[in-house]
Amino acid sequence: MPGTVSLHFFGKVYDLRADDPSDDVEEVVKYVEHVMGETEARHRGLSPQKLMVLAALHMGRDYIREKKKNKKFADRMKNTSARIADRIDTLIDDS
Repeated sequence: MPGTVSLHFFGKVYDLRADDPSDDVEEVVKYVEHVMGETEARHRGLSPQKLMVLAALHMGRDYIREKKKNKKFADRMKNTSARIADRIDTLIDDS
């Protein structure tokens, strides 16, 4: 359901319109605020623009890592499913 969400960065509030489900948007906002906070704590003294770039890179890294983990998992499930199907076929053929 469309709505608005508030994002807090460096003492400023950004009100954004979102078309995605509110639960998803809230989860994204919490994640972005968390990464921004961690980045700011590790790199004190950098400008807000540089902190945002670093945070975006961290989020991109996290995305790529999760994407790779999901692919490995999907590949493993595909292989496991194929082995189970082969085993079932063998059992049926032996009957």
